[in-house]
Amino acid sequence: MTVNLGPELWRFETFRQWTEMSAGRFRDSGLGIHQAVSIDAKGRICTCGRSFMRAHLDDAYPVVVYLADPDDPWLQQKELAEKLARLKGGAV
Repeated sequence: MTVNLGPELWRFETFRQWTEMSAGRFRDSGLGIHQAVSIDAKGRICTCGRSFMRAHLDDAYPVVVYLADPDDPWLQQKELAEKLARLKGGAV
């Protein structure tokens, strides 16, 4: 099975970064929770605090956040595309 995702939005290099920055990243992006998918370094989807903690315990960071749908109209909106560029350029 092949899964096609949208572009990488941002990444969390450590569990601490996730705990400190995840809420703000999602809030500032304007994305809904179901518009993104987080995948740890072992290829597992992270959906809640428990799975991000599992990634931490299994040394499976970074966790990379992708746009779930490569055809999501979110990408087509200029203002949101610019916001994505700013988020990717920021320190994570």
